Amino acid sequence: MGRANSWRSTWCSGGRQRGLGAPSACARHGAADAFGGGSTVVLGLVALCAVMGWRSRSRIGDHLRGQMVGILVFTAILGQMHPMIDNWGHAGGALVGGLVGFMHRILIRTVDRPVAWWAGLVASVVMVVCGAAQWRDSRVEASYRPQVLAEEKRLQQSQQLTFELFRLMAFYPQAVMRSELEQSRYVPKSLLLANQKVPRPATVGASVLFTIPWATLRAEQARYLAILKAAAPTLGSPPTEDDFQQVRRLLTKVFEQPPTKLMARAFQFHLAALIRRASQELSAAQVRRAELVRKAGIQ
Repeated sequence: MGRANSWRSTWCSGGRQRGLGAPSACARHGAADAFGGGSTVVLGLVALCAVMGWRSRSRIGDHLRGQMVGILVFTAILGQMHPMIDNWGHAGGALVGGLVGFMHRILIRTVDRPVAWWAGLVASVVMVVCGAAQWRDSRVEASYRPQVLAEEKRLQQSQQLTFELFRLMAFYPQAVMRSELEQSRYVPKSLLLANQKVPRPATVGASVLFTIPWATLRAEQARYLAILKAAAPTLGSPPTEDDFQQVRRLLTKVFEQPPTKLMARAFQFHLAALIRRASQELSAAQVRRAELVRKAGIQ
């Protein structure tokens, strides 16, 4: 059976997906990912053809058997190489197809007997039960959809925040050195590209002292301040409330007056506390998401 649920795309790349066989097509940013069982049926037909070719004892049958066995082996190897392919589903389909191939004479002999009617009835009941189980499973998963989406959004925000805080850790020492040069009376302003009209991309690297325009550094400072402001509900609350205020204050004034070495060390100390807090929030978000995934029955 096939299913397509866009809300699953948020964790589909995390490992094996549940489903009966086909590779899952996943996209993390809004595109639907498909869960299919069609390949299970295909592998069953392939195994059936392989058995029938072997039992035919003919040249054409041997050729058909060789081709089908090759497909089975290739699919098994591909499943080992790609974690999104469900080898268990493929193996189940091939097993059923092979059994049908070996039992087809028995099935033909019993087609007009009562046992065939009972077998059909049992198969129909099994199909209905499987459909009901899948319907119930879909209802359970749908009930968790809003929570999963919200938790996934918080997780992505925590990941981005942690990444930006680490970047800020590298940016601040460079900003301090550039601020010292800007305030120095012995460094020509032309050397610092202070009046360049077209700002360069806001990528602060090793050449920040001379090759990055002042406007670009200011823009980078403003960007980090905006990130901190957006993170205030989390980082600005106990136990990192004081660390958050100190980081914002020191970052705001870094270009107004060159910080002392003591102030620069204080900034790194307080920022490290914020990074630890952000990492803890990230870990907690991962645990919450994993718990929701477990309750929803996703593997």
